[in-house]
Amino acid sequence: MAINKSISFNTQKRKLVELIPDPHNPRVLTNHDAQELKKSLTKFDLASIPVIDTKNNILAGHQRIRLMTEMKGEDHEIEVRVPSRDLTKEEVSEYRLRDNRNQGQFDFDILANHYDVEFLMGVGFKESELLGFVTDEFEDEFYEYDDNNCEYPIVPKFSEQYSSVVIFSKNELDANWLKNVLRIESKKDYKNEHIGECNVLNVKQFQEFWEMSLEQAKEEGKDEG
Repeated sequence: MAINKSISFNTQKRKLVELIPDPHNPRVLTNHDAQELKKSLTKFDLASIPVIDTKNNILAGHQRIRLMTEMKGEDHEIEVRVPSRDLTKEEVSEYRLRDNRNQGQFDFDILANHYDVEFLMGVGFKESELLGFVTDEFEDEFYEYDDNNCEYPIVPKFSEQYSSVVIFSKNELDANWLKNVLRIESKKDYKNEHIGECNVLNVKQFQEFWEMSLEQAKEEGKDEG
């Protein structure tokens, strides 16, 4: 008798305590993602319900089940999707990986054109994910300038063209002292006066200053001797 290889799923109910997690589940949540998922579960409950096999092993939904257990307790009952037959070990592995891997990607152009930045951040997107796709008013104004209408010469950002070392000063007196001692040049490095100024000292200049300081220290040592 031929074995029916087709698979269909139906919705059933299980208590959270009955569901068995995969000890080798490759999916993990960052703290940020866990908090965002918890917010989603609080507001929308299990709109997307977990999937299990016929023996209550979790196939998809480990993190949702874990957080629901924390929020509702082990005896809380949820809906799950259950296959019409036992799955082979290979089918279980394939489904788990496909469910997590074959999810597509966001079109950030559409996100930028149809959603507010604050809304996207509010539903869990990180600023680093949106950087470069969603512009703000400053960026819009910034890119209005070109070689024909800029107030100062346009040059690349230092982080784009050079390696750099940054020295922070907590007050203007310290900053001015540093400029004077190291003979740092102040330069406008962007497109208009609203961008501010940068302070530039290249390695060759610093080497000359350092060598001069060492020579001065040696001379002072001789005078004291």
